[in-house]
Amino acid sequence: MIKLRAMIDFRFNLTQPATLIWIALLGLAVGAVSLAAPATLTDILTLAYNRAIEGGGDVRFGAVVVDSFGSIVASGRNRRSNLADRSYYRDLRSHLETTLQQEISPKLWIPDYATHAEMDAIFQATAPLKQDSLVVLSLKSVFVLGVRKDGLVRVIQKKPSFVCATCSAWMKVLNLPVHVFTEFGWQQMTPDEAVATSKTHATSGFWDSQFGANTASEKRSPTIQVAWLSLPETIRILTDTNHCGQKLSP
Repeated sequence: MIKLRAMIDFRFNLTQPATLIWIALLGLAVGAVSLAAPATLTDILTLAYNRAIEGGGDVRFGAVVVDSFGSIVASGRNRRSNLADRSYYRDLRSHLETTLQQEISPKLWIPDYATHAEMDAIFQATAPLKQDSLVVLSLKSVFVLGVRKDGLVRVIQKKPSFVCATCSAWMKVLNLPVHVFTEFGWQQMTPDEAVATSKTHATSGFWDSQFGANTASEKRSPTIQVAWLSLPETIRILTDTNHCGQKLSP
């Protein structure tokens, strides 16, 4: 896997005052984030849920980004894209492809009509600091939660799966693992695993099979099995697996 560390040129001139000031300001910014207490898995679940229900439509997602200290950096939801989203991701893609001197595969999608929750969270975490490479590198992982319009949470059965090919491509190039919620609680997937399962599951009629039900009964499709649970029932999964108050460690 090509990691972002191999993509960024860190040739700073430490004799330049501007560079020293930049490093000092960055240190203060990162330090401020690291002073925050590590989040619990329940904190992340609740925030992702609250962000998801802010969205519209039958399919709603919330995402939370944590840093290498286990602290919450930003959150996002699926929403209509805007000029800032498109400009940011277009510039970031151009920067990465210029650094690599080749087109990135799988192709990096630029938000057009919609900005997905994962991409919104990454944007909120990094755009204020102008996609600074060191800040991007400090991000540890993305947690994403699916919620139906009736408020029931999508809980994946059997094994973790990620279904968005566009978001998984960005996670791969940024080397960001993704956590999805399963019957065993939050489970981590590597970027490569996310890319692979998204190609398998994102088939014709997939979203109808996953979000078309109007009851809380288990909904099955040829590619993935899920159950729909209330938020308290979902939190109880973390309690039953002794993960409710578990904090993320660096």
